[in-house]
Amino acid sequence: MTTNFGLLVLSGCLIIVCCFMVSVTIMNWRQWQRRRLVLLLNSIPIILTLISIYFLFHKS
Repeated sequence: MTTNFGLLVLSGCLIIVCCFMVSVTIMNWRQWQRRRLVLLLNSIPIILTLISIYFLFHKS
């Protein structure tokens, strides 16, 4: 039960991350001077997702 719930949350997080990255890339397509900001914003959800993956497999 917990594993299925964790995988559901994980897949939801991955979908959110993908949508966020696409939207940020589209918004900043003509403003690549802010490339560092874009990379920072993109790395935050990825780091959170990796942390959630770690805790998901660490508990099981």
